[in-house]
Amino acid sequence: MAQFVVRPMQMEDLEKIVQIDATVMDVRRPDYYQTKMARMLAGENILASLVAEEDNQVVGFIMGEVFVGEFGLKERSATIDTIGVAPQHQRFGVASVLLKTFFSNMEKAKITKVYSIVDWDDWDLLRFFQKSGFIPARKLCVERSVG
Repeated sequence: MAQFVVRPMQMEDLEKIVQIDATVMDVRRPDYYQTKMARMLAGENILASLVAEEDNQVVGFIMGEVFVGEFGLKERSATIDTIGVAPQHQRFGVASVLLKTFFSNMEKAKITKVYSIVDWDDWDLLRFFQKSGFIPARKLCVERSVG
C-alpha cells in the first residue's frame, strides 16, 4: 500500500470530492455533496467521513454515518454510503487506507457493525468489500416503486 495522509473531511474538500465523483460517475453532484457534508460536519459523523491526500491534494474519500437505534437496530452501527478514488490513484491502496482508518474510528466510537449497499452488478465494488471483510448482511433491503 502506498502512503497517504488520511484526515477528517472538511467543507473545503467539497470541490475536489465533487470532481472525483464526477469523473467516476459521469455526473456532477455538487448539491448532493454540499448537503451531505453540511449534515456530516454538524454532528459526530466527522469520524465517519474522511479524505486521503497525497502531496496535499485530495485523491480519495469515504463518507459514512453513525447510527444508534435507527431502523430498529439494537447495536451501534454505521454505514458507508460513498467511497471514491481519483482514477489515476485507483489500485494503489487509497480505498483500503481510507477503510482501515474508518474502521479504526468506528472501533473507538464503540460501533459494532458497519453496513453498506452495493449494486448487484458492481463486481469491482463487491470484490473490494469482500476483500475488506464484508459479508452479505442478515438484514434485507426492501424497495417499492412510487408512481
